[in-house]
Amino acid sequence: MTVFNTLLTLHITAGAIALLCGLCASMIKQFGLTHIWHKRFGTGFFFSMLIIFLTALPMSLIKGNLFLLFISLFSFYFAHAGWRYARNHTGEPATRDWLAVGAMSVTGAGMLIYGMYGWFSDGQGNHITLVGFGLIAIAIAIQDGYSFARGFPGKKRIALHATMMLAGLIATVTAFVVTNFSSDPEYILWLAPTILITPYIIYWNIKLGSSKVLKT
Repeated sequence: MTVFNTLLTLHITAGAIALLCGLCASMIKQFGLTHIWHKRFGTGFFFSMLIIFLTALPMSLIKGNLFLLFISLFSFYFAHAGWRYARNHTGEPATRDWLAVGAMSVTGAGMLIYGMYGWFSDGQGNHITLVGFGLIAIAIAIQDGYSFARGFPGKKRIALHATMMLAGLIATVTAFVVTNFSSDPEYILWLAPTILITPYIIYWNIKLGSSKVLKT
């Protein structure tokens, strides 16, 4: 088995685990399980996303696939940010948080520039996807930078945690969909999970904002 195939096997396995853990963590109350299971599934989700990220980087370099590189950076940011919001009970950002926001800003700008260049030069669907995700990345980086500057105590921290983890879940659902289905144009499958799941994120933000007791 080649190095690439080994990485690909780890990547796919971690993706399946991330999808399962993400779905379970997001629907823990529906399963009637205790809060500790939310933390366990969330931990499984984060470390699975970490493996996905660590395998995607060398795979993208081996294949010279800049699209995969951008998507891996974009997707892992959500899992990392969600994990940090859950663990940082002080509501004060650390240096690593600011570095992550900076990396997300650069990634978003890179996706937007590369996507627009490809879109105007050949009109491929993946370039349209990069433009959309690039705009989202820049917006998220601005939002997090604003939150870091003002602090994120209490309900705001929990809402940000839920938002980022669910955004990470969107990434895993998207990977599953584009791997197992096809569409014409191609960008429909890439953007559909974001369009469909975003209302669920908004719902949780509203619900968490109205909750009296919140724990992580």
